[in-house]
Amino acid sequence: MKHRTTPIAGGLSVALISASGLYWLLMPQPVLVETAKVVAATFQDTIEEDGRTRVRDRYLISAPLSGRVQRLMLKAGDVVHTGQKLATITPPVSPLLDTRVRQELEAQVGAAEAGLEEAEALHEQAKVLLAQASADLERTRQLTQRNVAAAAQLEREEALFQSATRQADAAERRSHAATHILEQARAALQSTGDLDPGESFPVVSPIDGRVLRVEQESESVVSQAAPLIELGDPGDLEVAVDVLTTDAAA
Repeated sequence: MKHRTTPIAGGLSVALISASGLYWLLMPQPVLVETAKVVAATFQDTIEEDGRTRVRDRYLISAPLSGRVQRLMLKAGDVVHTGQKLATITPPVSPLLDTRVRQELEAQVGAAEAGLEEAEALHEQAKVLLAQASADLERTRQLTQRNVAAAAQLEREEALFQSATRQADAAERRSHAATHILEQARAALQSTGDLDPGESFPVVSPIDGRVLRVEQESESVVSQAAPLIELGDPGDLEVAVDVLTTDAAA
């Protein structure tokens, strides 16, 4: 007895094969992935650019009056202290009696007074910003301890506080330097006509720091306001780097 395949059975077989192929085509294909353990860590991004370091505050010491300046014994890199004698000027007699020279000294005193007022105002502003940064940092620390603020925000507040501290210290040094510059200018004005022939006038340092450059090394006759020596604090440096705006904001 022969078995015959009916059209219905053949159609079902074709339908099953078609459905299986369609399912295989539409079935999601596995994707290769890389796995790693999730840990809490600090993200650090580095921007590499060429820059230039420079002293934040530089002080150019000039001759307070005209005269003969003795040879400077200081060299670049030498340590100086506030009130230390940097140079000695022996003024001639005739310019001390000159009305024009006295007016120049009075103008120098006025400029020094204005510089002191500006330095004191900047110092007060820096102290206000430091107090605000300290309050923000303390508030962020408390919020971080309660898991309200992110650790990244705490790091930003700490960086702002450190920056405000450096700015306040620099402003205080500038204020002290402006005070000494004013005292030097007043001393030069008061000595007008009071120095005996051959008597010398000392030029002192307004800050604690180092000699950056000697403008007038040899003994010579200098005019009033002639640059003598440049001072600064190499421990207080800043870096000038040209970066993109997006990188600088980050």
